[in-house]
Amino acid sequence: MTRLWPIGLLVVMLLSGCSSKEPGPTSGAPAAVGVVGATGSADLHYSNQTVVWKQDVGRKAVKAAALSNSVFLLDATAARDLTPGKILLIEGTLARKIVVAEPFEDGIAVLTEPVGLGEIIQDGTLHLEYPVRFGAMAAVARHRVIDPWSFFRMPALDAKEPARESFVNKAPAGAPFTWGEMDGEEGDWKTKFSATPEANKLSFTFELKKQIDGGFSVTVSGDGYLADFDVLTDIMVERTAVEKFEVLAKRLNGTVNLRWLATQEGTGPISEEDRFKLPGAIQIPLAQYVGGFPLFMEISAAFLIKPAFSAKNELSRGSFRVTYDGMQRFRIKGGNIDSDGNITGDIKILEHANLSPMAPMGMLVAFAAPRIELTTSLSRYPGLEGLDKVAWVAGKLAAWGYEKLTGQAVSRDAEKMVERSLKSEATAYIEAVSSVGSIHSGMLAIVPCQKAEVTLEVKVGAGAELFGMRKAGAEKDIFHGTKLKKDPENVKCAE
Repeated sequence: MTRLWPIGLLVVMLLSGCSSKEPGPTSGAPAAVGVVGATGSADLHYSNQTVVWKQDVGRKAVKAAALSNSVFLLDATAARDLTPGKILLIEGTLARKIVVAEPFEDGIAVLTEPVGLGEIIQDGTLHLEYPVRFGAMAAVARHRVIDPWSFFRMPALDAKEPARESFVNKAPAGAPFTWGEMDGEEGDWKTKFSATPEANKLSFTFELKKQIDGGFSVTVSGDGYLADFDVLTDIMVERTAVEKFEVLAKRLNGTVNLRWLATQEGTGPISEEDRFKLPGAIQIPLAQYVGGFPLFMEISAAFLIKPAFSAKNELSRGSFRVTYDGMQRFRIKGGNIDSDGNITGDIKILEHANLSPMAPMGMLVAFAAPRIELTTSLSRYPGLEGLDKVAWVAGKLAAWGYEKLTGQAVSRDAEKMVERSLKSEATAYIEAVSSVGSIHSGMLAIVPCQKAEVTLEVKVGAGAELFGMRKAGAEKDIFHGTKLKKDPENVKCAE
């Protein structure tokens, strides 16, 4: 079985650098209205592989995009130096590595992927202190601020296939961040995720539904909040090596309520595993605090759902609540993690009921809601959704790149290259992973029984993006809690 992606409450530092042809320090931060108490600095010297565009250059050069496949259509003259292996950084907007570049119509289409910190920065330091105050940030919306997405708002190319996601931005015009509702599809799943800033907290809801031929249906829904919190990070890079990466997350506090209902009215086994990340419902640009470096905070959700139904008329339902509180500091160097702090958590099983007339059955649900990331590689660029309708460009690039790289005819493997370009992994994170395993022995057992086990794990770690795309990440558990409920209590059930 594929390893479960890190999911849960994540404080992620996915940092990429930027450069012109000659390595040099970053420029000053854009003049924009900021959040009270937020400070930062950056003194970065970039590698020769990094090409830096100012925002006004990007405003002219970006002609269209297919974000679901990490494809951009660029002005041919501006993109003449963007060959595979180069890194494109648009100040305050994005940093991506070029995988494939190909002439397309009157421009250059590029397929991109996330890039490791050491690949971009030759030498430098970065410091950020950011107090996340959801209510106060909403109030800042009445001020005029620089909008890093405005130059992406232009007519889209003709769509060859419908977009799979829709985002309703509920932030006022001019707000320094976006929030709202995200509806989408992931395979057979229909998904909804919304986030609303309130006084001292961010409230969120989510719902996932799946129904397939044969009578199987499942709904996973929930709600909760994330309280105001503080993030501090210090990074030092020397000769492309990450010598210091330290993160401090304070006042982490929140609650999540989760409910599930799965039924099987048809026949035949149902055991397909689904895992996916929902694109962010809130995004906060942070570049103004770090010299224009394209850094963002994104709050989203991620899920893994696996039923184990074997016969007709089986059912699994339940609900539970998890809470977490504390602070954590961790340092990453050379693949090793040192940490200190205090994180606590609590689990309450509110409802649990399974029904299986015959054979054993079960249900696994694991989730991250919310998922907090600091990143240069967003899953959704505000203001760019209107351009995200040229998936045919991505398909063409994927096929072309696959043939160039392998010398073989195009196959379904070409899709994996596009998936790799879209993949956004944590550089450094703290996460609270909640999961529930629910089983029923089946009524044919000598003593029928059912059991639910809910687990809350808090972890810190670094993903491959910190060390480079081809290297493994590192992870450390700092809290583990489990709640078990059985019926009958004194019977061994799948033990």
